[in-house]
Amino acid sequence: MFKVKTYYITASAGANGTISPSGSIQANCGSSKTFTITPNTCYQIDSVIVNGSNKGSVTTYTFNNVRADSTIRAVFKIGTYHVTSTAGSHGTITNSGTVTINCGSSQTDSIFPSSGYYTDSVIVNGTNQARTIAYTINNIRGDSTIRATFKSPGYTLTIQITGCGIVSQTPFLTAYAPSTVVSLWASVPSSCNSGSNRPLSPSSGWQFDHWENGASGTANPVNVTMSGNKTVKAVFVYHN
Repeated sequence: MFKVKTYYITASAGANGTISPSGSIQANCGSSKTFTITPNTCYQIDSVIVNGSNKGSVTTYTFNNVRADSTIRAVFKIGTYHVTSTAGSHGTITNSGTVTINCGSSQTDSIFPSSGYYTDSVIVNGTNQARTIAYTINNIRGDSTIRATFKSPGYTLTIQITGCGIVSQTPFLTAYAPSTVVSLWASVPSSCNSGSNRPLSPSSGWQFDHWENGASGTANPVNVTMSGNKTVKAVFVYHN
């Protein structure tokens, strides 16, 4: 009585993917055995090594007419994509050009209009996003593009100060698009050089009092809508 001879195919996979079936697989002499290679999310097949020979990044491999013990091993690598960042005339964008990014990662581009210009559009993968000073593409899963365009004239915002104080503005730009809302916050610093003989620390009695010109009232912060070039004065007063 005779029986068919058997061989073993040892199948294994590196990190970040699988091979099926895996382990020590029995195969009858002369038979065939197919293996399927599957990378994890954000990874791709780097190589499939059969009996020491690299067969490339194939997704399946078949042993035909098996006549000996064999090995198959799958190796994986992180997937990468390209993010292309460009800027029109009269401004710049960080990461300008094409950058290679690992799958699942993020990239932030800051956008800088030239003096007197404002950001007109930020177009990401063909879709116009809100005007912004920075845009982040999150969880990148494919090649992407981001393009910034600029326009003039933008409106300027001039801050004047009476007394001892400072004003922060958000966003802080050299020029603003029409209808942009700018938030102004007045505060007293730890010290300042006003030429006064009075003490200049916050506890010395300096306080924000009111806004003048392009803003009014005592609200702090105050919002200013850019409908043209504007000058806003923050008035600080000293109280004994």
